[in-house]
Amino acid sequence: MNDNLHKAPTQNTPEIDFNTETNRYIIKGKSIPEDANQFYTPYKDWLEKHFDKNVDESQFIFDLEYFNSSSTKIIFDILIILRESIKNGNEIKVIWKYDEDDEELYNSGNELEEFIGIPITLECKKTEDN
Repeated sequence: MNDNLHKAPTQNTPEIDFNTETNRYIIKGKSIPEDANQFYTPYKDWLEKHFDKNVDESQFIFDLEYFNSSSTKIIFDILIILRESIKNGNEIKVIWKYDEDDEELYNSGNELEEFIGIPITLECKKTEDN
């Protein structure tokens, strides 16, 4: 059964790519939806159901270029889902990507790790010189 979930990005919402075949779960782009709770609820529900059972070793990647305050709450909620799954024995590597010149995004990753209490790998996306 194909249990993957994908949504293309829009001007205000990120790409969602939850792939159960590769065990990579990615939220990428801008997250400034008008109603973050309404936008993210189906994805949070999917994650709760999926990570409630035993899953293979997985990567959950946040590759956001910008997110608003209402998206922060959703990111926090997603990390809580992942934390509970990890507590239940699943191996999930959480990766927080940030641009090398974006100190605010870097700090957000650090703060979320502190609040949630699970390791978050901070991964710098270096801009290539032309």
